[in-house]
Amino acid sequence: MVLSVADLTGILRKHYENCDLVVEKLPRRSVAFSTWDRHNAYESIEALRKDLAESVPDSVFYSTARYLNPSANAGAGKASETWKQKDRKSTDLTFDLDFDHVKGHSDMTYVEQIDTIAKHTLRLISILEQQYGVKEYQVTFSGRRGFHVRVTDEAYTFLTKSQRKQIMNDLLGERLEKKATLAAYETNSFKSDAAFKLKEPSLRDWGGKIRLACDHLMNNFDTTSQAVLEKYWPKKLTPKELQNLMPRLSNPSFRQRLVRTGDLRAFFGEKLATKTRLENMYAMLLSMAKEKYAVEIDTSVTAEVNKIIRMPGSINTKHGYECRVIEIDELMDMDYLFHNSAQTFGNKQVQVQIDKPMTVQGYRTFSLDKGIHTLPMHEAVLALCQSERQ
Repeated sequence: MVLSVADLTGILRKHYENCDLVVEKLPRRSVAFSTWDRHNAYESIEALRKDLAESVPDSVFYSTARYLNPSANAGAGKASETWKQKDRKSTDLTFDLDFDHVKGHSDMTYVEQIDTIAKHTLRLISILEQQYGVKEYQVTFSGRRGFHVRVTDEAYTFLTKSQRKQIMNDLLGERLEKKATLAAYETNSFKSDAAFKLKEPSLRDWGGKIRLACDHLMNNFDTTSQAVLEKYWPKKLTPKELQNLMPRLSNPSFRQRLVRTGDLRAFFGEKLATKTRLENMYAMLLSMAKEKYAVEIDTSVTAEVNKIIRMPGSINTKHGYECRVIEIDELMDMDYLFHNSAQTFGNKQVQVQIDKPMTVQGYRTFSLDKGIHTLPMHEAVLALCQSERQ
């Protein structure tokens, strides 16, 4: 038998007949099959699984919120009334991390893209554990562009929008209060009690992360570091400004003094420690810290309380992988991640009809000409799903 796009519905139907859908408190959540069909409700996983096997939708999502009336729908153009009727009781603190938020992703292979956003996911988990004391969470591979992290600790489901935005801004390094990130801050004049001093190095807050970025720059400064200055300095570096900066930055004793003290005013000295230069130096160090320590998340998913995310156990038909709950170890090992992802449809060799030349993206990226090809079943599903979008 030669599989074609026409067989895709049957393949997905067979999957949904026996799949393991992972959703807590399903009767209190809205289930969505598209952005316009998002007010469905089910009393049990069994009822949902049966419906999926019959209808075989392209996508399956569920609400991060729990409602008293999850199926309520006031009609088109009446969103505010719909949310009122649904009567939200709580919302999971959820993070959506996709590789298309990462700079330079278009120059990476698919596996490199997933590996990069996996590192951001690990960074997020570390911050949640160390800074917020989160102990209970679930990590899901979306099946296409990245990962979801859902905090399962009930205490976090009652956070307000404002509290969620505060967490989001902390992860991104946005809307920081400058004084809060510095040990001392006074730039109006070079008085004896004035200072522009960095905090002690630490991963627990942005002040510490800025200091870590500063120490890294000072400890690794060499003749190639002018390019670093030009990249991160908030304004275009003029030859005159470079002439002012380089003697200090090129001098090991000045750099080590800054590493020891974190005092930017003392580093520049009375003549060079102008307000503008200190502010620019701070902005440069903050940019460097954000590039290394910020977490790239979809801000709307974290900040809003009525969002939907892809359901674990469903197939992401935009790509062909199953959206599934994963182990933390899979974030550290792409071989392990994609090996486990291949198990959904397995490695049995099958023949597949390709109607036009295409490129398949998965654990391996390969091209297929028009015609019949022999592939492992999991790659055949990738090819059939992706052929619909090329």
